[in-house]
Amino acid sequence: MHHGKRTLAEATTFIEEIKSKRLIRKTLCHSKKAIFHDAHADLLTQVMNYTRTNDALKVLINPSAGLFEQKYHHRTPAMAEGIIDKVLTIKELLTRRPKLRTIPWLDFYMREYVETGTLQLLSLDGNADFPVSPMFAPDFKHVWAFGLEMPKKTDLRLVITANRDGGLEASWCDGFLPEKLTLEQQIQRVTLEEFGLPNLQIIATEAEFEAQRTQFGAEYRSFSSLLRQALNTVLHDYLTPGSVFNKIATFQSKDIRPEDFDDPREYRAAIHHLIINYLKTAGKLELLPAGKPQNNPEDGEAAEQFWRLFLSLQAFPDLRFWVLIPRFPDDGQLSYCYGL
Repeated sequence: MHHGKRTLAEATTFIEEIKSKRLIRKTLCHSKKAIFHDAHADLLTQVMNYTRTNDALKVLINPSAGLFEQKYHHRTPAMAEGIIDKVLTIKELLTRRPKLRTIPWLDFYMREYVETGTLQLLSLDGNADFPVSPMFAPDFKHVWAFGLEMPKKTDLRLVITANRDGGLEASWCDGFLPEKLTLEQQIQRVTLEEFGLPNLQIIATEAEFEAQRTQFGAEYRSFSSLLRQALNTVLHDYLTPGSVFNKIATFQSKDIRPEDFDDPREYRAAIHHLIINYLKTAGKLELLPAGKPQNNPEDGEAAEQFWRLFLSLQAFPDLRFWVLIPRFPDDGQLSYCYGL
């Protein structure tokens, strides 16, 4: 696909090579309205990516090809990205939607859970048998909303919102199902099946969790969703200065340095892999009571606003980490973690 940073001279040359009379300098063929310009640019982008082959993307398939034999397989940018498998004609581009690439393991994973599910149209005033988290409550003025229950994923539910003027959006939501999992089952599902952390010890009681959920008005929260969000925060919070990510990065700064990676995402992936290994070795994650626990957060975060969890790692016995999950994420607060 055509993307990447260009200098002004390179960008001008690139645009003129496209031979679009709307984009070259000193022309009378410019678009008179922005909507027409955008439409033309979108069409031109699709034509270049789906119908025009690029010699830089050709693949050698027959090195010993004769005079009239095919030596290269010519590809469009969309073919190189794996989106389509053939060069489209202009007619095909305008009259049919190309077959998109699929991910086989993802298809199988979703099919396993969805094929036995139940889909229902949600009513304007909400469904008593399908409670939806306020975090994901759909705006019925603009969308049709459907609820999907999956017997094999009893701690999750899917709300599918189809915009009334077109479009599709899906959001994972938490709720209560008749086959509610026990606290131990939820812990096992998240730590073993989803994150692969058999040696991570989770310290929590169902009584304490239910008490906090009732006391602070977060009835829609399940423990599995809380644990899932806490572990994701531990793994991916690289913005908070004292987070697990940044502490590990500091300790490993001699062996893993940002300047050794071309892409920042590769550097974060390397630190992420280390954190996973430390959690796999041995660790302890504790749900702190609502009162004044023994390991109260250093910055004094209030139980009324946050689920508070305490993390310790065997590899770093002198470090203490707190994981803070907002009880009401629609207030604009984000989850974070920090350590001392």
